[in-house]
This record gives sequence, structure tokens and C-alpha cells, in this order.
Amino acid sequence: MSVQVEEPSETARRGSVPSRARVVRVVVANDLRRLSRDRLALFFVAVLPFVLIVAIGSFIPSDDVDVILAVVDNDRTEASQRLLSALGDTDGFALRDGGDRREAERDVRIDEVSAAIVVPAGFAEALEAGGADVELLLEPTSSTSTLVRSAVSEAIDAQAARLTVERELEAAGSEGADELAGDVVDGLSPSEVDYRIVGAESGGSNYAFTAGGQMILFMFINSLTAGAGFIEMRRQGILGRAVAGPVSASDMLLGMGASRFLVASTLAVVITVMAVLAYGVDWGSLWVMGIVIVMFGIVSAAASTLIGALLSQPDAAVSVGVPLGIGMAALGGCMFPLFLAPTGMQVVAKILTPHAWAVDAILSSAYDGDGVADLWPNFAMLALWAVVLLSLAWVFAGRSVRAGSR
Repeated sequence: MSVQVEEPSETARRGSVPSRARVVRVVVANDLRRLSRDRLALFFVAVLPFVLIVAIGSFIPSDDVDVILAVVDNDRTEASQRLLSALGDTDGFALRDGGDRREAERDVRIDEVSAAIVVPAGFAEALEAGGADVELLLEPTSSTSTLVRSAVSEAIDAQAARLTVERELEAAGSEGADELAGDVVDGLSPSEVDYRIVGAESGGSNYAFTAGGQMILFMFINSLTAGAGFIEMRRQGILGRAVAGPVSASDMLLGMGASRFLVASTLAVVITVMAVLAYGVDWGSLWVMGIVIVMFGIVSAAASTLIGALLSQPDAAVSVGVPLGIGMAALGGCMFPLFLAPTGMQVVAKILTPHAWAVDAILSSAYDGDGVADLWPNFAMLALWAVVLLSLAWVFAGRSVRAGSR
């Protein structure tokens, strides 16, 4: 009687093969657990982006900010009071006592006030003689300097005109010349200088550039530095042992990529919501924001896997990833509006970085109201970047994982 001995199947030799979904879940959970134990990585992911956004946001003016004008009245006459009253009635201006000239100048220098006006003694007499001057203390680079100059000049001109009309009425023997002169000048001269802060009328979108640029910057740079985890797992043989067992290299790479995508996209969503709640940013189309976050999250995850496959030392991911990420962000318009750059630089930025396409889509939605249909070229280019980076990451990372399993 012969006995047939069957060779064990490949599945039996390797054990039961877990499903791809289970492998991805386990890899993502382990990677996030490793991230939670890395205090330096947590600082860059969960602390630094928000500290910078809050710090920068504190300098962004809102639509109800007044031009605060410190007042030093050394004349204390009816003429000087009329001048200051006219400035106080100007739309968007708020007056406060500046003390003496030295205190007012200090307040301007430390940005406690927008500007200061010093009315010299003898202002009334000089006004009657036709040569009245006041001293303005302001920072020439301030966005309100031109506004303050215009408002003060207009107020002085109005007072001079009122004085001229009053003299003519008195010479003509009119009773109540002072009141009549005021009525005439008020009818001829505008009583306010209207101004607005660009972007404030759109619900805080003046902050959209800062928050959007920082969001794209940190999504990418944090993903690049996270490539150190892939290198560490490869060097310690963890990936090799996993692939030698019942887990395929593609499942491991998919799990690590999903982890990077989850971290990057979660960071982006939190920044987006924070900008709305804290600064009233109107992002425009939420569909546009959602597509940008998803597609740039994929780009960032692919770049993380690629840099982890190409480098051999965990520290190299930080030393290479940080300057590379900052350089691409600066070139791609995350730190300054790209439309201010020369045309040639704009073209180079859109060729060499995905950042330029992502930031342009965010700003076009927030500022111009563009929707998904208007921004399809941006999405197409982000998709192209994602395909290229994913392909390169798949080739190089897969090769390194399989090599480690031998």
C-alpha cells in the first residue's frame, strides 16, 4: 500500500495571509504609536504650525481696527480743538491722549498707536496768518501713514477754509458768522476719509494666504521628516521580517503611505477649521479646499516614502527634508504671494513644485470665488505630481523593502 505525501502549499508554509485592509490598519496604528512617542516629531506636527499661525495672525488687521491717533495739543485753543474734533469724526479714526511729544513718539515706535499728531503752541495764530503746521509722528512704512497724512491735511485745509469764510462773512456784517462759516465748509468739504482693509470685506480672507501657505508648508515638510521612520524600520529589519512572513511589500508600503496621508490631511483640516473659527477666514469653496487637502496629502505621503527609500540614515531625512521642504515652499509661494515674483520665476515654481498649484487654488477660491470647474488645471497638475511621486516611491521603496527581506 502506497502512501501519497502532498507538498504543503505556499499558503500553509507562510501561514494564514492577513487581508490587505488588516495589514494597512496594523501598520497605520504602529506608525502613529511610534509618532506619539517621538516628542520632537510631535512638536513639529502638533505644536509649531499652530504657534506660527497664531503669532502671524495676531499681526493681521481685522475689518474693525481703527487708526489710533495719539494727540498732543500744545495750543489748546478753539482752533486746535476744532482740528482734533474733525479728526475724531473721521471714519475709522480713534483719538487718545498722547501725553507729551516724547511719550507719543515712544508709543509710535513700539506700535501702541498708528501715529501721533503734535499741535504746536501758536497754531491758532499761524492758522489765521495762513501758515499753520502740525507735526506728524508715524512710521513711513506703515500701511496707515498715507491715510493719516491725507486726513490731517484735509482737516487743516477745512479749518483754514472755515476761517476764510468766517472773515468774509464778518466783513459783510453777517450775524452768526462762525456758525454760517461752519455750515458752508461742512457743505463743501467731505467730513470723513473712507478707507478699507483689502480682504476684510470677505470675512477674514486677508488671512487666507498666511494660513493656506503655512498649511501647505507643514503638510509637506512634516511628511518629509517622517521618512526617518521608514528608514529606521528598514535598518532594524522590521520591514524585512514582515515581508518574509505572510505580508507583501505592497501592503506594507500602502500602510505607511496611509499613515503619512492621515497625519498630513488631519493637520490641514485642523488648520483650516482653526482659521475659520479664530480669524473668520472665508475659504470660498469647501470642495476646492477638500480636493487640495486630499491631493496634496497624497503628494506629501508619496514624497515621505520616496525620501525614506532613497536615504540610508534616519537623521538624513531631517537634514535633507527640512531645507528641501522650506526651499520648495518658498519657491512655491507659501511664504510670499507668487504673483509678486517675475513671470519667469512663476513658471519655474509651477514646474518644480506642487506647492505653487496648491496655494494658487486656495487663494483663487478664497479671493476670487473660483470653484472646482475653474481650477481643474491646478487639480490636474497636483494629480500628475501625485502619480509621478507615487510611481517613484513604489519602485524605490519596494526595491529596498524586498532587498531587506533577503
